[in-house]
Amino acid sequence: MNSWDVWGQDRLVTELQTGFPGAIRHASIISGPEMSGKSLLATCLAKALLCLEPPRPGEFCGSCRACRGIDRGIHPDVSRFDLATQAETGSGSGKAQQSLSIDTVRDVSRNVTLRPVEGDWRVVIVDDVETMQETAQEAFLKTLEEPPDLTVLLLLTTNANALLPTILSRSVVLRMQTATAAEIAERLVDSGIDTEVAEETAYLAQGLPGWALRAVRDPSLRESRSREVREILEWIRADRYQRMVMAISQADTFSSDKDAVFGKLQLLLLGWRSEMLRYLGVPDSKSLFAGSSSEHPAVAGIDDFTRALKSIGQCIFDLESNVRPRLAMQSMVSRWPEMRS
Repeated sequence: MNSWDVWGQDRLVTELQTGFPGAIRHASIISGPEMSGKSLLATCLAKALLCLEPPRPGEFCGSCRACRGIDRGIHPDVSRFDLATQAETGSGSGKAQQSLSIDTVRDVSRNVTLRPVEGDWRVVIVDDVETMQETAQEAFLKTLEEPPDLTVLLLLTTNANALLPTILSRSVVLRMQTATAAEIAERLVDSGIDTEVAEETAYLAQGLPGWALRAVRDPSLRESRSREVREILEWIRADRYQRMVMAISQADTFSSDKDAVFGKLQLLLLGWRSEMLRYLGVPDSKSLFAGSSSEHPAVAGIDDFTRALKSIGQCIFDLESNVRPRLAMQSMVSRWPEMRS
């Protein structure tokens, strides 16, 4: 087994290991959903660069002083920055704590210029990059324009498109893939999880290994995901008034929990897709929404489903573009066709 062992990312790992370390860029953007394994991938890359006894180029032993130090977060040549570390250092407060501040960007820039202490490389990992405001991103550009030798900068984000084009052009974008349910289930079983629990968890994880690992330890997460599926179906099949009420409810929580709202919108995409496949008579055994009803939904035609799916995509775009949440949500549901099972 490859020492990296990042579930569902075989293609990306192979890409990074090819020509290692010469092919590693000074700045890489690792983009993917929450709990898809971005932090683990960055950690594995740091280990591969700094391992004292690598079995072969691009891999790591996992047990030497360097590997253990990276796992414990105490290796002097590896620095990490994110919203949590920003809160601990007090470089942001109030609303500023929801985004990486210019002070944090300056701390990152200072770390990037440091020479390696123990190893041959310095690795700086910055998570939550999508939260940087434009001014912070502009302040970050100088770091990317004049990268020091022997430094690798890894920017972790849920949305690479939220970054300035000038940042994207100075970095290589590594896009995470979701893992298959079969792979997640197999890995969980290999780690000692009961087969039935592993398969149920993998099904609910929707390709996110991090979520699966948390859910096997916390059954309430699996129940919560099942409840979310029921709520999404209720939203899709509600009348026009109830849809608006639910849209406003979601919009009013956006400022306090954006990730939860975006998660609901992703489930809405899956829900409408499942309803469309059911309308077409196509089996949908792998969907969270499979088996929700045996009847065909009563809509005018396939164009109704297309319009509904596009409305969700537009809502996601609007929210990312700072359109008022109520306006974005209400506009979305107003384009949904009436559904009755």
